[in-house]
Amino acid sequence: MKIRDILRKLIDDSTVWSQNRIAPEVGLSPQAMTNRMKGDRNMKAEFAAQVLDVLGYQLVVVPKGNRLPKGSFVVTTEEE
Repeated sequence: MKIRDILRKLIDDSTVWSQNRIAPEVGLSPQAMTNRMKGDRNMKAEFAAQVLDVLGYQLVVVPKGNRLPKGSFVVTTEEE
């Protein structure tokens, strides 16, 4: 799953956070946040980490094949 899709899912599933509420937390206007979430270009890991932090998640790198905790997402370059 692409990181943008993971962020969208987490935001959509949240009962507290929306894109508009997250925007000022990461230093963006609501419009700039919408543009980043819609963008065709690759999302920077730093931006994804900021959004994940607001949502109560963290970006972690682990060796392939390691067991992942329940609720984890694997970032890929492929559409799912």
